[in-house]
Amino acid sequence: MHEAEGRAQGLSCVYTLLDTETMGETAPPLADLIAFAGHFGFTGFNVTFPYKQEIIPLLDELSEAAEILGSVNTVV
Repeated sequence: MHEAEGRAQGLSCVYTLLDTETMGETAPPLADLIAFAGHFGFTGFNVTFPYKQEIIPLLDELSEAAEILGSVNTVV
């Protein structure tokens, strides 16, 4: 769905799942996943439960809505 919309908008994008549950105890810390995303050229990513609140202190800035809600689901 996300890749199809990207193509429809003339964008070349890849949308893939990084499932920390399947990584088990070997899952890296959230800060490391953010660094990984930057290192590999991600321009954004989605965040799901249980990380919607945990990620907030690791971000450079928040939208007003994210501040009010105390939760994020998209990082750009």
